[in-house]
Amino acid sequence: MLDFTGRTVVITGAAGGIGTVMVDLMRGLGASIVACDRDEARLAALRVDRSVAFDLGDDAAVARAAAEILDGGPV
Repeated sequence: MLDFTGRTVVITGAAGGIGTVMVDLMRGLGASIVACDRDEARLAALRVDRSVAFDLGDDAAVARAAAEILDGGPV
């Protein structure tokens, strides 16, 4: 069985159907989750360690989000 304990997983599209399944799967495998999606309301409904709302089509937003995620700062 896979064990992601002590690892952080970044999931884009986390508020969508496949994304929420991946959040649940990775949580079950022990991972800390950083959930990403452009839908802030649906992200807020997820029970994750961290979340960030941004549009993957916006290069500047992607760069800001990546920097915050990698620095461990607030997202």
